Amino acid sequence: MVTQFTILSDLPSLGCTEAVTQHLGNTKTAFLSKHDQNSCLHDVLNTPTGKEAMRLLNSNRNEILIRAPVHELSNNNFLRLVEVVHGDRLEEQQASSVVLILGHHVDKADGRYVHVKTFYPTNRHINSSIIETLH
Repeated sequence: MVTQFTILSDLPSLGCTEAVTQHLGNTKTAFLSKHDQNSCLHDVLNTPTGKEAMRLLNSNRNEILIRAPVHELSNNNFLRLVEVVHGDRLEEQQASSVVLILGHHVDKADGRYVHVKTFYPTNRHINSSIIETLH
């Protein structure tokens, strides 16, 4: 079975910063644009770690967490992030890694569609990719 993924935006009229602050209200990191987010997601899913995560999801795991260092991503070595604190956008920074949680909807673990539960850049340094099965 081949798993497909689709990125759906619940907030198409808002930029990344506005979406983060509207829904979270405290300190968070965000991609600078949807283009950066989508390009980075594509890169993560095409790494050996991303492919292994998809294989695990296809073997009836419900939720997988991936932490990937930016240096392992083919097109995103200079990925930038913005830190947002209580609605205020701070200066841009170099991203060190990204966090991605993939899963299936309830009772859909055998389906081919994957739900991107969360995906964000971080300035936390890691040496190599990590996969964790959450459920």
